[in-house]
Amino acid sequence: MSLVAGIFRGTWRRAGVSLGILLVATVAAAAAAAGPIYDAAARASILQDNLHDHPPSRGPWRWTAPDRWPAWPTP
Repeated sequence: MSLVAGIFRGTWRRAGVSLGILLVATVAAAAAAAGPIYDAAARASILQDNLHDHPPSRGPWRWTAPDRWPAWPTP
């Protein structure tokens, strides 16, 4: 009997255990694949929320002066 035939025979005899291992591996692979997708969607959602909460200024640059200017040094 070859090694491959022995593997298939053992898998068939323990079909319930083999199916359980296959199910756990499938769920783990799906979770590993869904993690980065969920992360990218969450980052895009946070970015959109921040862009909608803060309207743009009149131009690409906004000048804001401090409340008090520092004193000029005297020569």
